Amino acid sequence: MSDSARSEVSDYTLPSFNDVPHIDIQGTGHRIREYPNNVLQRIFTYWHDLYAINQLGAVKGGHAYGEVGMYQTLEAPFLLASVCREFKVVMEESPELWTLVYVNFASGNERLIRRLRELLYFSKGEDLTIVFKDINLSAFSTQWYRDLFAILEPIKSRWVTVAASFVRSQDLEACWNLWPLNGSRVSNLRLWGSVDGGASRIPRGFLENSPSLTSLELRNVAWVHHHGRAAMRSVTRLCVGPSVDEVLGHSTVKELCASFPAIERFKLLAFETSIWTRHAEALPMSFGLTNLTHLTVSPIMLATSLQGFEARRVLPALMSVSIRFRQTDEELEGDEEMVEESARRDQDLAAVGAFLRGHAIRTLKLHGLDGGYKPSAVRTLMFEGMITKQLANLYLDQCSHQTTSYVEMALKRLTFRAMSPGGTSATRRSLSRGNSEGLVHLLPGLQYLHVFKCDDLNIGELPNWVRGAPRGFKDIVIRSSEVNEDKYEEAKLVLRQRRTMN
Repeated sequence: MSDSARSEVSDYTLPSFNDVPHIDIQGTGHRIREYPNNVLQRIFTYWHDLYAINQLGAVKGGHAYGEVGMYQTLEAPFLLASVCREFKVVMEESPELWTLVYVNFASGNERLIRRLRELLYFSKGEDLTIVFKDINLSAFSTQWYRDLFAILEPIKSRWVTVAASFVRSQDLEACWNLWPLNGSRVSNLRLWGSVDGGASRIPRGFLENSPSLTSLELRNVAWVHHHGRAAMRSVTRLCVGPSVDEVLGHSTVKELCASFPAIERFKLLAFETSIWTRHAEALPMSFGLTNLTHLTVSPIMLATSLQGFEARRVLPALMSVSIRFRQTDEELEGDEEMVEESARRDQDLAAVGAFLRGHAIRTLKLHGLDGGYKPSAVRTLMFEGMITKQLANLYLDQCSHQTTSYVEMALKRLTFRAMSPGGTSATRRSLSRGNSEGLVHLLPGLQYLHVFKCDDLNIGELPNWVRGAPRGFKDIVIRSSEVNEDKYEEAKLVLRQRRTMN
């Protein structure tokens, strides 16, 4: 938050809920007066959930949502209730709309503490989402913090979701020693270390007495293995990263998997190489995440700390993989830097291709496959190496002007040489004739193709591509600011005709 915005929050005098003037919309002719209260309640619930998502995303990114995020968040339900008498009645009868508790430790404003008491009064015992922004050690010696603790600690049994960001790397451990943020009913815990500087270390006793925890997110938080820590089998969702490079070494990844053996969804992100991730050991034969169905990962992790995970025995239930490529806008200087960057990108693609060859997944999501990746390399190092009838869903997200080439690869029959790198045995099985090359679908089992936020998409040939798409192909969904609507609709018509014929 900027200094001016923080000053505006600190100096703002919050109005009392009962002092806000209410507007009677009866007789104004506005159609909203015809809405029954249950419809308004559903509209407000949607608003509340969307607003909470925006707030969490903003705090995670290290800034406040909007110019005066702290004021907006605590005041938002009060402002909505002040629009008219009908809105006030609906809000007072909907305690679940007063359950987002947002506290900015950088402000420490007594008036906002007073507002917090009013918010909790209207929440009437509902489960709470607690959001703490910019926790710092200096705040714990203030009267403002003691008042906050006196309000929230007695109702800790109502905490269900907790999200917290920290200013310095040591603040997480200091906070946990003074006020552990986990609780007996907390099911979703999200901890975001400092955006700048080293990773925060978890303290001893971390996550003790957390029987309800099912989802854990750690960004720039170093997982330290403590002997005697029991495995947490209640956690089914685990997200680690992005983090500084030394956080996600091979041994740390193994310790994370051993600590959370029942995870079903695993997100593991790092975008830089280091001495910590470069030399990885093979996984033991007994190792495995037998429940894991969804994996989100960056290519560098597949090439380093996740070596050994390409074996099917390690992830036998894996059905969905999301690959998040590192995007960069840096200008490359000189031929040497361009060659190094091209080699790094090829290594990314080769690591992804090697991993995908070992798993019969149903869904693949590619995020950030930008213009720096050559379509020819994408085809030979990744697509050709994973010829499979199992892949049914392909997502292309923010893949730049090269997306047209990837759509063509997914739908069109292409000439394929039997000795092409990466998929020799699969290629020989897929060729429809006995000589050294033929026309084949790289993804013969593809059913759905989704294209999101991709620039310069040229779909002039899309109707022809869907005509020759794999037999089971059902639909293509494109969400882009610039797309040829006529060709898109023509392709949709072709698909409807194909479904009718089948």
